Amino acid sequence: MIQVLRSFASVRAWLFTSPESGHLAAPGRGSHRSSLGSNFLHGGAASASLLKRSSVLPLLALLAVAALGLSLLLPGGVLQAQSDTIEYAENGKDPVATFTAEDPEGATPVAWDIVEGAGDPDGDGDLEATDNADAASFEIDEDGMLTFMDPPDFENPAATNASANTYKVVVVACDVALDGGACPDTGEAGYHPVTVMVTKVDEPGKVDLVTSTSGGTPQYLVGATLTATASDGDITQETQTFTADIAGEVTGVTWQWYRGRTEITGTDAEDNTYTLLDADVGQNIRVVVSYQVDGNTRRERVEETTDYPVLQVRAGDSKLKFDPATVSRTISEGAKDRNVGAPVTATDSHGTIRYALADSGDATTAAPKFEIDAETGQITTAVELNYESTDGAADNCASLNSCTVTVTAVDSTGEAAGTPATVNIAITDVDEKPGFNTGEKTVSVPENSTALFGAEADGYGADAETDVTYTAADPEGRTVSYSLAGPDASKFQLSGSPPVLSFVSKADFEAKASADGDNVYEVTIRASVGGDTGERMVRVTVGDVDEAPVIIAGGLVITGDSSVTVAEGETAVATYRAVGPDAASATWSLSGDDAGDFRISSAGVLTFRTAPDYEAPADADTDNVYEVTVTANDSENTPERDVRVIVTNIEEDGVVSFSSATPVVDVELTAMLEDPDVVDRATVAWQWALEQTDGTYEDITGATTASYTPVASDEGKRLQATATYDDGHDSDKSAMEATGPVASEPADPFDTNNDGQIDKSEVIAAINDYLFGDGSVTKDQVIEVINRYLFG
Repeated sequence: MIQVLRSFASVRAWLFTSPESGHLAAPGRGSHRSSLGSNFLHGGAASASLLKRSSVLPLLALLAVAALGLSLLLPGGVLQAQSDTIEYAENGKDPVATFTAEDPEGATPVAWDIVEGAGDPDGDGDLEATDNADAASFEIDEDGMLTFMDPPDFENPAATNASANTYKVVVVACDVALDGGACPDTGEAGYHPVTVMVTKVDEPGKVDLVTSTSGGTPQYLVGATLTATASDGDITQETQTFTADIAGEVTGVTWQWYRGRTEITGTDAEDNTYTLLDADVGQNIRVVVSYQVDGNTRRERVEETTDYPVLQVRAGDSKLKFDPATVSRTISEGAKDRNVGAPVTATDSHGTIRYALADSGDATTAAPKFEIDAETGQITTAVELNYESTDGAADNCASLNSCTVTVTAVDSTGEAAGTPATVNIAITDVDEKPGFNTGEKTVSVPENSTALFGAEADGYGADAETDVTYTAADPEGRTVSYSLAGPDASKFQLSGSPPVLSFVSKADFEAKASADGDNVYEVTIRASVGGDTGERMVRVTVGDVDEAPVIIAGGLVITGDSSVTVAEGETAVATYRAVGPDAASATWSLSGDDAGDFRISSAGVLTFRTAPDYEAPADADTDNVYEVTVTANDSENTPERDVRVIVTNIEEDGVVSFSSATPVVDVELTAMLEDPDVVDRATVAWQWALEQTDGTYEDITGATTASYTPVASDEGKRLQATATYDDGHDSDKSAMEATGPVASEPADPFDTNNDGQIDKSEVIAAINDYLFGDGSVTKDQVIEVINRYLFG
């Protein structure tokens, strides 16, 4: 069943319409205006109207809310064919209306479509062929927003408009996804006829100027003839243009040309053409047309001015040129519509220059990667560029990450630059965060299970890992590591490769343990590479299972798992329940070999006191299996449950550090790797990289050990050390870190190896400098160095 309601936007729109629409109707009965389409009705009428209505706005608002509350849902589950009539101003580009739908069965999202063809789609006799006569003029998006395919023109209705300026369309909402762009045969559908009445708007006229010369840009040269053509949207003929009177359309057409502010006299300046004279040089030429459209009460006056002054014809060859003729630009991968470096400009022009890209290289007309501003020469990206794409791809260049375009230039005389500019554009890499390519955002689990199921699992019978395997890819191809976050992160674990999400301990529907107590657990899976992290938030719904009764022996029993698996680094273990007549008064306690590692709450929630570390087991026999006895006491009964908590190993991020926080030219710098997992040191491979001007890093040839000595050309730039190694989980794991900028000399002149402390060799060097040096080292400084060596 579908219920369709008009959105609040349409009611708000009515409040801003002109005074002529003096009523408000409930959806399905009556008419209203679309303020979005009317563009606030002639630019100002809305404000005046609003002031006139200020005293009745509160009442109208209440009526609007009441109208929105009227249900269109009738017995039988199908929306009846009630209709809306909407007034929409011509030339509008905004939505006609936005519809909302509610499915009593809770189906989301609802799919939207427009009924195609004639006839009664639901077969109940409420719809006729004419109700959908103009379907081809409209489209509707996934949010129920109805728009015209092309802005309607009152004077020239669309060819798809069966009845001039009254458009009819039927909107349909389905409670299942569209099938091939249409509502499928299965599922319920609601139909809603809409009539859109396009209203006339008094449209301003305009004038277009062209010249008799050519060359790719208007040539305002002495001897050229300017031709003016007027147009007005209120004329019904298809082109809506004119240069003289048109019977039944426009009358009283007069033309007048001006040199700057001065009227040009003579009959040559009194029609729609004018030939430029020597007297016009240095002046902008203006043309004014006056006329009256039949049916309008006022006479209109429209003008246009040349965009640069008239020029004398050049004597001799053009000197327009690009200098240099070959230039380089750089642009990072990313979104389109970005500037590619500085503009590419020509010099020595005669008047205004117009730039264009030749139909070649990576600016072909068929598939342009770049565009150019004709006035400024600024090149911009026409597509989203991707450094990792292959050569020739839609988002990369014909030559991988190395693009070429050709810029042409023409000045106001029509002369072109003798040699076009060749622009070589390099695409640079951007460190991008990983993106998930598998794993559902909504999954489910039956209680008493740790395995999760996809959202579409039928009775939890689907493969448990089908939709809960979460993998992410790094655009740069680096190894991705995974972790968990969010309010319920401690309840989950990732295991295996690729990683599968599951509960740490069995879910219990009756013991709601989610953060907000609604049995819908929220956990965020993080995919990380270095400092870049992509996230996917997952909602896990726990379902109820019909469980067998618990037999209470002795008046009190404990329910809950006897064996629990917990990932290292997590503290949550399991929840235990006391069942019996006096269960509400029961208290909890712990005993056993590893009881000191746990705590249990008054609600029976068992947790680690400190998150366990698989690499440093703290249980009594250090085998990562913790043994504890849970006891419930209601003053008469003390049942016990022995629990084994098995701690599992997870992959943890490695960390790179340096022997010095500030690298120094000619001073050896050593990188060190630490990883909570067991690192096979024999597998560690190092690579040093140097920061580039665009912020990226480029590998340093030959710098493949843990130590690197900066050179003079490294000064002011950062170094990055990357370790690749095997930690028992991943044979190609990596960790990286960057230093601060390389300095020319140590910040502490006595700490020559820049390790942050004074050693014996540095004390001896200070003493030698004092005894045999140039006198720059004083006795007090030597004493200070000795004290730092002895006492830190």
